[in-house]
Order: sequence, then C-alpha cells, then structure tokens
Amino acid sequence: MKSSSVVPFLLVLFLIVGCGTKGPAVNYVEGTIMFDGKPLDKASIFFYPQSEEGGLPATGITDANGKYTLTSMQGGGVGKGATTGEYTVAVTRSKDEPSRTERIPSVTPGTPDTEMTFYDSLIPEKYTSKRTSPLTFKVAPGKNRFDINLDKE
Repeated sequence: MKSSSVVPFLLVLFLIVGCGTKGPAVNYVEGTIMFDGKPLDKASIFFYPQSEEGGLPATGITDANGKYTLTSMQGGGVGKGATTGEYTVAVTRSKDEPSRTERIPSVTPGTPDTEMTFYDSLIPEKYTSKRTSPLTFKVAPGKNRFDINLDKE
C-alpha cells in the first residue's frame, strides 16, 4: 500500500471502530416545572435510576418558562434524554439573593482567607434530594413528557 493511501485507510478504520462503542439508547425527555403556580426558572432537575443494574443519571436546567430537556452521559458521550427505566427525581433551585457570607481561614501559610457565599433553597428541601423526594417517573422508549408541580410544603 502506498503511504499516501495509508492515512485515509486508517481514518476510515478509526471511524468504523469508534462508531462501534455506542452506549445505551436514550429516550427524549422533556417537561415543565411549576412552583406555587408559576414556572420555575433556573432550576436543576436530576433523574436518578432506581435500579443499580441499568439506567444512567440524567439532568437538565429549566428556562424562563420552566421548561427542561434531559441530557445523560452514554458511551462516553452526551445523549439527549434518559435510558428506559424507573427514576427518582430531585429538583433544586437556590434563592437569587445570598443568605450569608463566611470567611474561611486558609490552611496554607501566606495564602489569603476565602470568602464563601451561601444561598438558601427556594423550594422545600424534600424535593432536593433523591433520598427524600416523593417524585418518581418511568421513562419509556420514545418521547416522554413529565410535568412537575411543586408545592410549598
């Protein structure tokens, strides 16, 4: 084989082998999150698989209208959606204004202290953890829509 044809041959071989490392199929997932009757903007949503044997965690962020679409890691790449299965869902959203600022002393001599800013949760804590969230959804093959209405309590 001539050296000028080796590079295209290797490139094609690399693409064929690389395409064979595809991860699990993901299904499109979208929805809206409402809180106190209004769209919840800038919220993060986390889908945690309920089974250890399958499923991948998926996440999304809401826009100004409370709309989200999920994204998950699959086969080393990013996939739009979530794998088929049952999920526990957590939602987080911090208040826009900080609740407090604290000075954290430096542990390294000659390094200045660090100021940390803390924000309280805008929504009830029960929704913010996979251990306490009452939200569960089953992702089916194809397109899925899960609208969420969070209450103040």
